[in-house]
Amino acid sequence: MTPEMLSYFSEELTKNTSQGVENHVSNVTLVKAELAESWEEGDLEYATAYMRWTAIDYTVRTGAAPSSPGALVSGDPRIPTEAEEVWTFVRRRGGQWLLSAVQQV
Repeated sequence: MTPEMLSYFSEELTKNTSQGVENHVSNVTLVKAELAESWEEGDLEYATAYMRWTAIDYTVRTGAAPSSPGALVSGDPRIPTEAEEVWTFVRRRGGQWLLSAVQQV
């Protein structure tokens, strides 16, 4: 990922830690993925992909079992939810693809 995306994810993890919560994601199933667009700017190549998936996604208080009273902050540890996002990747021509942006649809 690009330094900007690393910073974004780092901020989210820091926020969760400071609030005493942790996010759990499991059983991810890709439902649909397609290349939405691709383009070049100078020696940079970009590609944007649309993705739809299902996953178990929930947040609990740090150190608490999801089944303990008051532990669940959001989501459900038993019922999958569906999500749609557009991910943009970038690379220098011939280099490694890096995640550069994520947008909720």
